[in-house]
Amino acid sequence: MQPVWIVKLNCLDAAGSATSLYFSDGAYIDDNWNYYEPRMLQPALVGIAPNDGGTFSFFSSPSLGEIELINNDMGLNYLADYALDNGNCTLSLIDDKGFQIDYLVGKVSATHSTSKSILLTLQSMSEVLSRTHPNTKYGGTNALPAGTDGVTTDIKGNVKPRIYGGVMNATPVLVNTSRLIYQFSDRTTATVSAVYDKGAALTLGTTYTQANFATFETTAVTAGQFNRCIGFVKLGSAPAGTITGDCADSVTLAGDVFASIITELDAALSVSFNSASQTALNAVGAIGIFSTGETSTSSLLDDIVKSCGAIWFFSGNVIYSNLIALTSTSALDITDSEIVALERTANGLGSNGIPITACSITYDRVETVQQETDLAGSVTAVRKAVLSQESRNSFIYDSAVLARHPMAMSITIDSKLRSSTDATTVATRLLNLAKVRCDIVQITAVVSQIPALTIGQGVTVTTKKLGYDDGKILTIISIEIDAKRKRLTLGAIG
Repeated sequence: MQPVWIVKLNCLDAAGSATSLYFSDGAYIDDNWNYYEPRMLQPALVGIAPNDGGTFSFFSSPSLGEIELINNDMGLNYLADYALDNGNCTLSLIDDKGFQIDYLVGKVSATHSTSKSILLTLQSMSEVLSRTHPNTKYGGTNALPAGTDGVTTDIKGNVKPRIYGGVMNATPVLVNTSRLIYQFSDRTTATVSAVYDKGAALTLGTTYTQANFATFETTAVTAGQFNRCIGFVKLGSAPAGTITGDCADSVTLAGDVFASIITELDAALSVSFNSASQTALNAVGAIGIFSTGETSTSSLLDDIVKSCGAIWFFSGNVIYSNLIALTSTSALDITDSEIVALERTANGLGSNGIPITACSITYDRVETVQQETDLAGSVTAVRKAVLSQESRNSFIYDSAVLARHPMAMSITIDSKLRSSTDATTVATRLLNLAKVRCDIVQITAVVSQIPALTIGQGVTVTTKKLGYDDGKILTIISIEIDAKRKRLTLGAIG
């Protein structure tokens, strides 16, 4: 059979009922007897690209373009009464053997019509995740002395704090001024391990479970102590200065934290996280993120992969993550007979196109920096030194690179890693990758059949044009598919 591109659109019909629409660029019936009407003129310019949190400049942004549906006969005019915006859109290829390859799951962000066509503008799932991450806000409903929701004149409308992983010296929110109850995190899996008043540690009194939260609220606390219950603490006496504390969620490894953020998304998005990717990020180490206001899901995920020297991207509605590295295997051979255009934009991964001489990475972040004047006299000199700096820094340098490339630059990573060892490992791995020649290449090729490529796979390019006579394996960092013309444009490094 000839390959067929198909698209499934979820939407609301004119009566407001959920329905699905099926279109293709050639008549097709799936295994569930859904008929795909041959209306697609251009199956889409599909752009797949990863996010790395901004460490390297060569990673691009995904771009999906439009799907054009033929409407010469006005047979699709009914769509004007349908609610297509924000509907899930799944674009797939039925290959010549009848197998379905899902290339993207996105959202319809807008529609517009011409005299002959209806065009659906698509938004990638990466763009969808750039929306504000789900959060909770204080309602100001306290009837003092009861309540942990603030009152209308203090914190009403503020986003509740949330801790992912483990954080140090964070400032909690005072949620009940009468009972001196503070909240570090609105996640019920959080545990406060230490509380400080002007940097001096308070003594832990009683720990309560969530089931006994009402008892936690009303029970008096001994002066100089704190009781705790999930992400809350209650003090026994008025503080002398700034209250801070250390708090951790039930998972702290990078991959587990990434996965826990995904679970907070609207179930209707049907987003999942690849288990092998989760394992790969976990191997990097523990992290900590203290979220205190409006932020996007993608920003949270960017913070994690940036800390790990990794990337994240969608394949269908599944998120994958890879450590930034070169592959030694190839999924596709491209030769002069397929190449339409070939460009090497740089010989190095630095922002100026040459190798990198150093990598600097922060770790062990202090959420609330405190100088000596903010701290009690009993606080040790060692702790004062720690609290006076926002983070520690690991710096890896190769002088030989600078001797060969006097214009070589360094990269700086503001990470959420907790451990010095983990930070040094990430910095060393990235410098080893980026301190030597590494070509950045864009390849446009016409292929007889669009293969199911993914980010991180390899392609072997054999051509004399760039000195790749013996074939060079390049690692894919972006994919654009022009389905109509069977044309691939790949961004790659190697």
